[in-house]
Amino acid sequence: MSNSRTPTPVVVLSRCLGVEACRYNGKMIREDFLRQLSSYVKFRPVCPELEIGLGVPRDPIRIIAGDGGRTLVQPATGRDLTRSMTTFSQEFLTKLNDVDGFILKSRSPSCGIRDTRIHDADQETVRERGAGIFAAAVLEHFPDAAVEDEKRLRNRIRREHFLTRLYALARLRPIARRPDREALRRFHAKNRLLLMTFNRKELDRLDKLLSGGREPDEADLAKEYRRRLSNALSRNPRYTSLIDVLIYAFGSVSKQLTDRDRALFLERLSGYRNGKIPASGPVGLLRSWVLRHGPRDLRNQTLFHPYPMELNEVAGPAGKKPLQRTLYDA
Repeated sequence: MSNSRTPTPVVVLSRCLGVEACRYNGKMIREDFLRQLSSYVKFRPVCPELEIGLGVPRDPIRIIAGDGGRTLVQPATGRDLTRSMTTFSQEFLTKLNDVDGFILKSRSPSCGIRDTRIHDADQETVRERGAGIFAAAVLEHFPDAAVEDEKRLRNRIRREHFLTRLYALARLRPIARRPDREALRRFHAKNRLLLMTFNRKELDRLDKLLSGGREPDEADLAKEYRRRLSNALSRNPRYTSLIDVLIYAFGSVSKQLTDRDRALFLERLSGYRNGKIPASGPVGLLRSWVLRHGPRDLRNQTLFHPYPMELNEVAGPAGKKPLQRTLYDA
């Protein structure tokens, strides 16, 4: 039940996040999680602001919303950087191959995903918050990729969700590169419990996609499967869904267990349901039994090893009900 066969995820990373001191103020941001993650993924660092010729340090830039759309300006110099940033973003992203995810700098006028300040024409009043120019292009070019910013990844729940989606897409990548219907069906079978936990409706749609009478071209099939897989994993599942799936999997090994083991599992499952223990209680217990007693198709389920467990070692801020909402905490 290892991840040894999982392709190394490819992640585009804002260069200022632990790679180079290239922020507007000449500083670099260090994140414990990103430092740890670097041993498990292939980072492709990029700084859009450096790429369009801005130096370090540099005068701040801002996004201005007007009647003609949004513009990227440098108030201190009066420069309009919209065209150069847009051109770079399009060219860079068009050339990207085999990318599974993005980790971008929060609040940045170029890289912010959802919390960048969008100013009124007076360049001071904040009208709204949204995506930076480069990040908006990322979301347009790669709608199915796992995309997050470093600020949100400090939260353990979001980090876990990002990793689950990232590694699922990485496992699918070799099949999508060389579409093969049977390989896609094997992939689907190994991810059945994971998909059952996250989104049963999308799981049903994927089932129909792979078993439909009028099957599309294999390349189109792989593309549509990736889109639906990403959509299925786009939101955190309810903790009750995990409980249902664990009970389902437990039924496959319960006959090989002692009465004491069965009682222990139900006790831990109840503790997880009531928010008294983390998901690792029932999941870890079931994982060990599945490894020893479970049929091969159950041992291979990615639900039990969605990503390297070592990546859970960095603790993060907990939510109000962290024990009920985290699925793979170690």
